[in-house]
Amino acid sequence: MGCGASVEDSSVSASPTPNHSNDRHNRLSVVSLGLPGQDEDAMSASSVPSMEPPPTMPSTGFGGEEEKICNTELRIKWIVRKLTEHFPIHEEPQWIAERLNRKTSTEIESSTVIRITLAWESEDPRLPRSVVLKIPLAKEAREDEKGRFYYTLFKRECNAFDWLQHVKDFSTPIIYHIKKHGNEDGGGCIIMEDLGERAQQQDEKNGLGIENVGDLLFQLARLHAQSWRDKQWTTMIADLPVSFFSNEAGSFADVLEYFTTKGADPMRLKKIEKFFAASYLENTVNESCDELKVAKVLVHGEPFSSNIFVDIVDTDHHPIAGIVDWTSCHAGCFGEDLAKAICWNLNPRERATQTSQLLQAYHYQLVLQSGNASITSEQVRAAYEKFVPVATVSFVHKVMVLRGKSEPDALIERANSLINQVYNTVRINEELIDDDKMNNNNWTS
Repeated sequence: MGCGASVEDSSVSASPTPNHSNDRHNRLSVVSLGLPGQDEDAMSASSVPSMEPPPTMPSTGFGGEEEKICNTELRIKWIVRKLTEHFPIHEEPQWIAERLNRKTSTEIESSTVIRITLAWESEDPRLPRSVVLKIPLAKEAREDEKGRFYYTLFKRECNAFDWLQHVKDFSTPIIYHIKKHGNEDGGGCIIMEDLGERAQQQDEKNGLGIENVGDLLFQLARLHAQSWRDKQWTTMIADLPVSFFSNEAGSFADVLEYFTTKGADPMRLKKIEKFFAASYLENTVNESCDELKVAKVLVHGEPFSSNIFVDIVDTDHHPIAGIVDWTSCHAGCFGEDLAKAICWNLNPRERATQTSQLLQAYHYQLVLQSGNASITSEQVRAAYEKFVPVATVSFVHKVMVLRGKSEPDALIERANSLINQVYNTVRINEELIDDDKMNNNNWTS
């Protein structure tokens, strides 16, 4: 008979467990499917797991008819039933459920991410050793405006994964089941492969190396090209709500206070304050395609390193095995993904020396994969530059959220560099305008 237990900390292991081919240390959690971060500071002595194995629940069916997984509305029996639609399952597994995404005091609980590790008596290599569940806020937590907002992001991700499964050779996790709404079997959830079985989640503090950013842009070019050709996604994924941009903008007063203590020039921050307005972010995201004269594509919106899994099997090239967290995807300009992928993940020196080459490579792949030779390298450059302020504001917001952890020095360095870059661009543009005015006055005098 099957047996199981739910535990609430990703550091807990249980016996028996499957015979993993790669070390448990390398199987990083899919934290990025919610908001990145583990609750390191909030751990109390009473919450530290014992060295002894967690208690096993009564062995009734698949871990017990009434047992719920990590205090959610889902039951293991239903999960296994859905997995039988994809795998030759003829037995009841032993299992353990681990909650992966604990939040810091400055992060917001938007969803629950759980890994279920499965142990089979059969040695059939086709059987999954683990799966990951993403579960939205419980129904009672969706009564207020913020709860409803996060539930709409979950449904957005469901629609994105539904469409992405038909995009050939694109790096996303395999989706086994999508359940948008609750029913008698429990609440909504997404059941997907555990990318940690074959890939390593990248670190949010260290960002990505040049080769990985190049591969990320290759994948994004494939996404953007496919969304040009196949417009079905436009009927499935709505525009981002106004509240999304308000959340991204945050409080400029808080940003000014915090970053002034982290080496930022307060005068420079105040000079670029206009970019921290929700209206600026909304208008730029929604209207830039018309201004740049390019078609809208499906934008991922969160190409952050912690949402990227790099293959650990292909040791020669380390290609990207999966891109996760599609809660912010939307119709928009490819320049948004370009600016965020480059500005968020590269250190200041790499960004200064490698951006032009990365943009050229992206342009080549976009034209090649879309078959649209009318897109010029100048348009790609202009789209990237258009969204650098947006990428800066959203990255500063990330630092503000993550500051509840140990001080993220590498992130602060990147953020300060971006602030200076945007300031310098504003100053140069103002000087050009002043020169134009002076020249016009000379002609008319």
